[in-house]
Amino acid sequence: MIILMCLKIVLLRGNNMLKILLLSPITVHSLKIKHYLELKDVVVCFDHNFDSITNLNVDFIISYGYRYIIPEDIVKQYKNKIINLHISLLPWNRGADPNFWSWFDNTPKGVTIHYIDKQLDTGNILLRKEIDIWKENDTLYTTYEKLQRAIVCLFIRNWDNIKKEKIEAKSQPKKIGSFHYRRDKDKYSFLLEKHKWNTSVKFIEGYGRKING
Repeated sequence: MIILMCLKIVLLRGNNMLKILLLSPITVHSLKIKHYLELKDVVVCFDHNFDSITNLNVDFIISYGYRYIIPEDIVKQYKNKIINLHISLLPWNRGADPNFWSWFDNTPKGVTIHYIDKQLDTGNILLRKEIDIWKENDTLYTTYEKLQRAIVCLFIRNWDNIKKEKIEAKSQPKKIGSFHYRRDKDKYSFLLEKHKWNTSVKFIEGYGRKING
């Protein structure tokens, strides 16, 4: 259904338009990116697989909250045309649950736009924005929303330069940073039992300080 809808848009608007595959769940934030790009006369297709690549011959791929590893052959095919929008200040908190771990491990917080390579969240960095303005009553939910708004804003402000490859990409530092699998948070799931995503980040930070020393 998604592919048929995108094909219809391409036929209506013309085959010469830039076609982007947005690998993302449909959320308020991803829809904002979609609507922005459509105002720039770009055909945007949401998808959770790679059928759109072969059927539409897309020009650019944006991964945003996409939970699967992109095949290496696709990464090679779209060199410098495939980016990830990640809600951590890379190289800190690569992988899953970056917001949770930034508080638990008390690491720098922010958002990053980077090229995708064959490994997870290790590609060259295009843009980063550190965020250090937080409130005492912030929760996992409120901080998550702040990060989402920040990454969308960073993307919209810089899309034209990203598309034209006018931003110098920088390799990630090798000697610092962190990585977490999805399962790593399981043993601390009890921290979220009472308040779920409304759990105070100060509570998470405090418990992490006890564990990490």
